[in-house]
Amino acid sequence: MPIDSGAQFDNPGLRGGPAHPEPQRFRQPIEIDLATRAKKGDPRLNEDASFGFPESGIFGVFDGVGSASSGLEASHLARDYVRDRLKQRSVGMSAIETQRLVRQSLLEANSVILERSGGRKGWETTGTVGVIWEGPSGERKAIIGHLGDSRAYLLRGGVLDQITIDDSIGMIPGEQHESENRYLQDKMSDASDPSRDLSSAEQALFGQRNIILKSLGEPGVMPKMYSADLLPGDELIIVSDGVSDNLRNTAIQTIARNCYGDTKKTVADIADTAFNASTLPKERFARAKRDDITTIVVSIPRSMTGQERLVQNQPVRTPSEAPKPVFQIRPGSRVYVHREDGSVDGKWTFEGQDAEGMRVAKKDRHGVTHILHINGQELEDLNRPTTMADIRGLGSRSIDDLVHVVRRLQEGGVQGSKMFYPSKVQEQMLIDAYYGDIPLSDITSAGGLKQVLEQHMRLRQIRGELSR
Repeated sequence: MPIDSGAQFDNPGLRGGPAHPEPQRFRQPIEIDLATRAKKGDPRLNEDASFGFPESGIFGVFDGVGSASSGLEASHLARDYVRDRLKQRSVGMSAIETQRLVRQSLLEANSVILERSGGRKGWETTGTVGVIWEGPSGERKAIIGHLGDSRAYLLRGGVLDQITIDDSIGMIPGEQHESENRYLQDKMSDASDPSRDLSSAEQALFGQRNIILKSLGEPGVMPKMYSADLLPGDELIIVSDGVSDNLRNTAIQTIARNCYGDTKKTVADIADTAFNASTLPKERFARAKRDDITTIVVSIPRSMTGQERLVQNQPVRTPSEAPKPVFQIRPGSRVYVHREDGSVDGKWTFEGQDAEGMRVAKKDRHGVTHILHINGQELEDLNRPTTMADIRGLGSRSIDDLVHVVRRLQEGGVQGSKMFYPSKVQEQMLIDAYYGDIPLSDITSAGGLKQVLEQHMRLRQIRGELSR
């Protein structure tokens, strides 16, 4: 059933397009559930406005930013306009066309708010809206438009990954700064005690994290667009800042894991936990902030029919059966190989495959070329992107294996995670983690590596090996 929170603003004059567009038809229906809590207890005073329509695959959260009455009206006005605009989506739209529709709906809603406000201050709202797009072969994407500090997350395999980046103070404009912004935002999102978990500069930003830099109701504003490929069993979690301010990302992840498969329970438990946290005194819980609270969960079916296909026409499977990503080494690539002493040498070049196996070559300082033949599985294991399994299995490995995994973390992050950082940033984060200045979850979404570091090596050993 459609879900639509808050008071209704009927604006027939804003509803262009076909009166009865052909609805989206998914091969298997998705689920969308929503829960909202008003900080003052009266739903009519809730400045959060939201919607979710599983049959159309559309959803959105808007959180009024300005004064109470103006922010409330701005959020509801934007919600109603964008909801009705996205309902006009035609069957057969491409992913690019769907992205344009989402962006255009937010831009038009911005114009409507500016016109209604007459240029008065305070008529502003965040906006995080999305469409589940399904391609001709059954592949699915979440296409999301975003302004402000409401958030969209992806839960896959029990791991929560934040899709959007807040448009808030401390974030550096420009896509080239995305890794730094994610690092800072992740750190603040998982700080339970800012005085202990954050530096003095980060504490100042934490105290101002609700000062947003972009919102609907501002002239010339442009939404940021995000796209995420979806797999069977994935869940999207969309929240207003009343949730993300009061709950750490790890807390949201734990609730979503415990309620996985029951969207009604997930939205209710996240909303209730956040609301209860918001009522705590600051001296007991530093993150506590009274606010309206909204949670949406979009659940992708865990199985599809045998005729449907994912991207690259792979058979659709449940997450536990999903095929491992294939890593193909191309001739001419620099590769790692094991030295005779068990350590790893990264100065070899892959030349290809012959009758004796995988052929790699290296020139020594005298210009002499050395040739080795290596088992293909061993070469792939040494050179594929790092996975969560690599990190979880480090406790039983040698120091050389540990250093090698650290190198791969620096070069490529963790396969399946959006948290990719430049090598210098990775190295500094590793050092910070060793000293306990940041939690290891800021390096990867896996956690656990910090304990391995503490047990197996000292910092100077890491740095010495990495510079070898």
